[in-house]
Amino acid sequence: MRPDALAGDTVLDLPVFQHVLRELLEREGYMPDIVVHLRPTAPFRKPGWIDSAVERLSANSEADSLRSVSMPAQHPYRVFRVGSNGYLDPIMKHEHPTPYLLRRQDLPDMYYYNCVIDVTRPSTIMNMNSMTGNKILPFIMNADEVIDVDSPRDLTIARLLMEGSL
Repeated sequence: MRPDALAGDTVLDLPVFQHVLRELLEREGYMPDIVVHLRPTAPFRKPGWIDSAVERLSANSEADSLRSVSMPAQHPYRVFRVGSNGYLDPIMKHEHPTPYLLRRQDLPDMYYYNCVIDVTRPSTIMNMNSMTGNKILPFIMNADEVIDVDSPRDLTIARLLMEGSL
């Protein structure tokens, strides 16, 4: 059982997974080869995705972890901050002097973490004190097949998907 200190809304994943791995080792003498984290906010997964993600990390001994990613609907080259001076400041100006002026077909492929599948090595969690480490394999997914429920709007979309209305 998870202690109360690791059960709150603000608790990060790392201490929870470290606790579970320590408990497995102490109580059962068992340490898994791979840890799969399936977030409840991403309710739609095909079983083959999980198997493929585990196989991909297992086949790459250099990688610390694997994260599912998708192409973003809004490209980061077209994203701005509002600077302290009140003007738009492109967040990707370190990549290109005017990234927002590039044609869509000239923009580089980019991916966002979609929260569907995380696969990690216990050594990454325990020895690197990280859920990802430094060498993260991408598990590229079609954004149309991904819903991460973080808002009431997302929940409505998820319900419509479940009912087959979308």
